Amino acid sequence: MRAVPLRLPVDGHGPGLPWAAAIHGAERALAQGEADRPALLQLLDDDHALWRCHTAWECTAVCPSSVYPAEAIMRMRRVVIGYKIKRLFGVK
Repeated sequence: MRAVPLRLPVDGHGPGLPWAAAIHGAERALAQGEADRPALLQLLDDDHALWRCHTAWECTAVCPSSVYPAEAIMRMRRVVIGYKIKRLFGVK
């Protein structure tokens, strides 16, 4: 598997990809099977990644690429929560 280059800055404005774009890239990498799923989901399950978004949809309103980052964040939250529930009950 290929490593996915993700940098999720603490303040959302640091060097590298903005955190919303990184989350969207992670979603794409998971869908294409290009990433270590458990490791990537654990990386995203962080106060400064998926849980930083307050669902105001402001990022979608200003996104120049029309990738709808807030929707990607909500989809990835569902994936992470599903993964955590499966781990809790020992389901693979």
